[in-house]
Amino acid sequence: MPITGRWIRETILGVCVALVCVFTGYFLAHNWQTSDELALGLLLGGVLFIYAGARFARVELPWARLGWIAVVLGLAALFFADPRSAGAGILVLAAGLAGPTVSPGVRLVQGLVLASAAGWAGLLAGETVPLTHEIITVFAIAGYVGLANSLRGGRSVGRGYLTAVIVVIAAGLVAMVVFGVLRPMAFIVGIFGVWLLVYIVLFGVKALQQPKVVRVALFADHALGGIGLLAAALLAFPLWREQTAELAWPVIAGLFSMLVLRAWPYVCRWTASVGHGPTEKE
Repeated sequence: MPITGRWIRETILGVCVALVCVFTGYFLAHNWQTSDELALGLLLGGVLFIYAGARFARVELPWARLGWIAVVLGLAALFFADPRSAGAGILVLAAGLAGPTVSPGVRLVQGLVLASAAGWAGLLAGETVPLTHEIITVFAIAGYVGLANSLRGGRSVGRGYLTAVIVVIAAGLVAMVVFGVLRPMAFIVGIFGVWLLVYIVLFGVKALQQPKVVRVALFADHALGGIGLLAAALLAFPLWREQTAELAWPVIAGLFSMLVLRAWPYVCRWTASVGHGPTEKE
């Protein structure tokens, strides 16, 4: 497809999703005592280079080959952090190489692959076998990303499917907040979960009132941009009352998405002026 504002927005959101997921996976398996700044930096940089490089490598430009160089560097960074993470990085590469499609089902799978692979890249860098709640968290985030991504094909979707996606996401957030009330860090789970729920309901209702491509895409963009709010709530969910130092990681994830959501109107206005450019390789 041509390099348009939509291509740029999709790449930006894909990178944001990958970074949040690998960050979440890492701090599901690490704390202040076991974390390693170098390893975390390699993981974050690795998934960024792999996904963005793969997207760029498909563009028909003389210097698009730089994308493949970025992919190689990203895989090397993940391998240096942990060889198992490099294995997950290959799935991140597959998500980045996937061609444009309007099919909600295919886009659902693309979102699932990207988010779960990035999450596992972080989770596998831990020294212990992943626990049940860690695995559930990674796949909960992947399901959220997959559902939101399925609405971004550039073609109108049925009102029934759109309603189902909004209801499933909203119901999951409500359940998380309700169960979070019983957790020691209920306040953190609640504030980030409700914050994201407000965005989902607000833009979901607008999309249902006028289920045009632009409205649906705007809802999906805000759902994906808010991935850090979901990650923040899920990271705070298993914490004990004595683990106040570990609240730094949920707060960082939440603040990241707040910044993305605040900046998104400006990104949309900027990319709206981007015209058609070189085409993507078939």
